[in-house]
Order: sequence, then structure tokens, then C-alpha cells
Amino acid sequence: MKKIVLFIFSALSISVYAQNLGVGGMIGEPTGVNFKKWVELDRAYDGGFGWSFGSEKVAHLYGDYLWIKKDALYINEVHPLDIHFGVGGRMKFADEVELGPRFPVGIDYFFMDETFELFLEIAALFNVVPKSQWEGNGLVGLRVYF
Repeated sequence: MKKIVLFIFSALSISVYAQNLGVGGMIGEPTGVNFKKWVELDRAYDGGFGWSFGSEKVAHLYGDYLWIKKDALYINEVHPLDIHFGVGGRMKFADEVELGPRFPVGIDYFFMDETFELFLEIAALFNVVPKSQWEGNGLVGLRVYF
């Protein structure tokens, strides 16, 4: 487990200077660190590593490909919200490693000249290994862009 955590923090540290990369934290299910790398104006990769603090104390590793609808909602005329949805995968390190696809949906808000991104996300998860079952995650987070 320590090797996985070290690898993820190393990868984030090395790539933190990459263009259009946001790195930050998330609270919820799971709680931990995350990143978002923009590849087009309406598409991005995101991922994260975190822990569950509920009844199961387990680690999660996930990655997604996202489609973003810019300025889809407005708090008022000045503050637009983006909507994102995507598909990806997740590994959960419980007694047995659980593996399956992940389907996130969320909203994003940029502020301070797009230096910071606040996001809210829910995700449907379908475990394929070791047994088939649906789960859900929800989280809120903040990223800073370099």
C-alpha cells in the first residue's frame, strides 16, 4: 500500500508543472487527492487516490475521461457553472481488490481567474471483480491550476 501511495504522490509531483493541470483534494467517498488534466476545451482526464472512513477503511484509486459542457448553468449572470460527465474505472483495495467501471457526473465552478476549481461529483460504480454489484460515491473538492 505504501508503494502505491508513494507512486501516486510522485506522479502528481512530477507532472504538477504540466500545462492545464489541476491538483487538489477531495472530501467524501473517497477522501484524498485528485487531479484534472485538460486535453481539449470540452474534454479532460481526472483521477484520484483516497480513503474511505466509513464502515470499511479501504483505499480507492480511480481515473476517468470527462466531457465538459462549459457555462451550462448560472448562479447569476457573472458566475457560470460547468457540467461534466464521463466514464472510467476504479480499484478498491478492500479484503479483496474490487475492480469495475465508474460513471461520474458533476458540476464545476472556476474562480480567481480560473486558478481554482471547486467541484461536486457523484459517481455510479459497478464492481465486476470479485463479484458484480452497484455502488455509489459522492465527493466535493478543490483544485489549483498551475
